[in-house]
Amino acid sequence: MNNSNFLSKELVNTFAYTTATKNRDAYTNVCINGRNYIKLGTLQAVTIVGNLYKVNNNGNIEYVLLAGMSKQHPCDSKVNKEMGYELANENANTNPFLIMKVSRNFAKTAFVNMMANYIDSMKLEFVKTTQEILAEGIDKEIYDR
Repeated sequence: MNNSNFLSKELVNTFAYTTATKNRDAYTNVCINGRNYIKLGTLQAVTIVGNLYKVNNNGNIEYVLLAGMSKQHPCDSKVNKEMGYELANENANTNPFLIMKVSRNFAKTAFVNMMANYIDSMKLEFVKTTQEILAEGIDKEIYDR
């Protein structure tokens, strides 16, 4: 793949997976003043877009997947799915977190299964409440849409 000519790549397919429409409720154990509590909250929304390209590698045709990700900011209480898709697609083109050679028959189900497992293994933060944002001294107007 080192000799691949990405200047003549051809976009074959685009895949997307998001947790914005999924149930993201979670809990974690926290220790405050020596007492253990269970903290309930909603995890950040994550969106991943994968672009599948056909690339000419010295006469051999190869298929390469470039995936980009966007994550909801913990202070942003509202999810904007369109912005998530747009940022993830931009990151897939400019700063992909995954570059992978795949088979010609790579399908959306394989992409969704891979990305769902990847997101499940990520360390995500809870979306902050208004009281948490104000306690940290963050200007709520910046994130309140």
